[in-house]
Amino acid sequence: MKWKILAFSAFLLAGCSNRDVFMPKKYETKTLKTGLLDNKEVKDYSKNSLTLRELQLNYDKNGQPYWKWVNYDLKGHKLNQFVKSSDDLAIYKNRVLLIKENRVVDFPYLVFDVEKKGNLLAVLFENNYYGIYDLNSKKFLFLDNGDETISARYLHAKPIFYKDLVLFPLLSGEVAVVDGKSFKYLRSIPVSDDKLNSSIIFMKVLGDSLIIASNNKVINFNPMFLFSYSYNIKHIVLFDGKVVVITIDGRVIFLDNKLKKLKTIDFKNADFLYPTICNGKLDLLSYNGYLVEIEKDYSYKILKLKNRFDKNYLIKMQGCKIYNADEVFEIE
Repeated sequence: MKWKILAFSAFLLAGCSNRDVFMPKKYETKTLKTGLLDNKEVKDYSKNSLTLRELQLNYDKNGQPYWKWVNYDLKGHKLNQFVKSSDDLAIYKNRVLLIKENRVVDFPYLVFDVEKKGNLLAVLFENNYYGIYDLNSKKFLFLDNGDETISARYLHAKPIFYKDLVLFPLLSGEVAVVDGKSFKYLRSIPVSDDKLNSSIIFMKVLGDSLIIASNNKVINFNPMFLFSYSYNIKHIVLFDGKVVVITIDGRVIFLDNKLKKLKTIDFKNADFLYPTICNGKLDLLSYNGYLVEIEKDYSYKILKLKNRFDKNYLIKMQGCKIYNADEVFEIE
């Protein structure tokens, strides 16, 4: 399965390399302030969180020295080998770390993602099993499995607790709906039309609406009805009470929580990283070094950054900062 995922990713990258490059005619130039990450570098990340790592000198029981990578979050919490999943959760293989409690929970399968509400963990596993685990009784209240599939996993959404329901974004492109009181399976919501790359890339509550998206569709789910629209989606975020769809060809589409289109801005051929919100603006960074800052009234400006990013390392935007290798860049 892993080699199929790698082959598919290589195919996507090869396809992107032949497209035209985003080259705006009007832009300002800017140099961002930079700093170092105190001997740390970007290790791994999801859309939601960022993990740093540091190479540390250790000694075995015989007193022999050896080097070991140790992970940290941005607050300085030592995670050892765990990688952040959300503010209070981190994952390593089949284990979940509750950061504030400094408690580790072991599971029977490799953990893909997890969310927490009270004493309950909604867990999605690498083999597409999913379940609700009670931290108090140390037992599963619900456990089931979905179909195995090839999936672009970095862009996958997290499980969420929604009203009296628990929703699991399965790797097969469906959302499993489980009753949060009886812990019984209720139904599945088919989202993706793509059987090869079927990740649920977004699932959030906005007002009284539950917005779910795959790489080719965004839907407004309500137990009584369903609205859906088709796009070639690269990223999707919430900004200023709106759903923002960023397409693979550089369009930024603003929708309300009922999926009514409000505005489209076309940054032709822009290949954007996952965006961030900084000082009340939606910031998007293109792979060729242009920073787009969009205001709440849809006005925007484009900055050509003079900074150089090391593309051999991950580039991650979070808040008003850009992280790359062992450097952090300040967005003002």
